[in-house]
Order: sequence, then C-alpha cells, then structure tokens
Amino acid sequence: MNEVLLIYAVALLLAWPLGRYLAAIYSPTPTALDRLFGPVEWVLYRAIGVDPLAPMHWKAYGKALLKLHVVLALLVLVILMQQGRLPLNPDGIAGMSWDLALHTTASFITNTNQQHY
Repeated sequence: MNEVLLIYAVALLLAWPLGRYLAAIYSPTPTALDRLFGPVEWVLYRAIGVDPLAPMHWKAYGKALLKLHVVLALLVLVILMQQGRLPLNPDGIAGMSWDLALHTTASFITNTNQQHY
C-alpha cells in the first residue's frame, strides 16, 4: 500500500513541472533544457536525414510512419525470437519460433491483440 501511495505522490509532484515543460516544447518558446537536448536532437536529425524546419506533408508523414513500423516490427521480431538469450529472463522462457514471433509482431504492430503465447 505504501508503494502505491509513493507512486501517486511522485506522479502528483511531477505532473505540474512536466506539464509545463511539455507545453513549452510544443510552443515556439525556448526551454531551459534546449541547451542539453538541442545538440542531441540535431545529431539525430542529421543522422536520419530530417530537416526539422521543413513542413511535413501527408505523403512524407505516411512514409515516415511506414518506415517506423517496419523498423519496430523487425526489432520486436528479433526480441521475441531471441528472448531465451536475453538477460533479465528469470523464468528462463525460450525464444519464440519464427512463425509465432511473426504472428505476435503483426498483432502488436496492427494493434489487433491476437497473441498466442
């Protein structure tokens, strides 16, 4: 019970400052953390070839969404198949077969919630 109260207290204490920070991020107002995160952001933009100042039309948004889903699907597929070799596996659960991992990955990516463990 104490852990639940602690989580609620931390959430309540962080809600106001995090809300203000998120509001500042989505407005053109610079924030205090821009000095810290700004260079990292620009390195990531250059690495993936994104111009953050250019507007994104619907075709570019669709392409980015599809690329993200392909990358995440491959990542989830590898994680599910290699689960037995990953650390922090106290139950010793073996990795999934490729077909079960593919089915589960497709379910996660499409949000259809049809997993067969």
